[in-house]
Amino acid sequence: MQSDNWCEEYVNDEQTKKIFADWADYVAENKGIRKEKILIAQNLLKLNIAKKDIAKATGLSMKEIQSLA
Repeated sequence: MQSDNWCEEYVNDEQTKKIFADWADYVAENKGIRKEKILIAQNLLKLNIAKKDIAKATGLSMKEIQSLA
């Protein structure tokens, strides 16, 4: 294996492609979950639920909750 080809051979490996695909799916899923948490937090704010309780329920930080208000 020559030093200039090892990366190409590694990336073309089927197992590595699967790892990258799985990671992309994981990231996409977590972005969706985060969007849902924000939507829920916004709805709870409209219901005048305390920000500290919203943070507890959603797992979002107080800073994130305050930025939505």
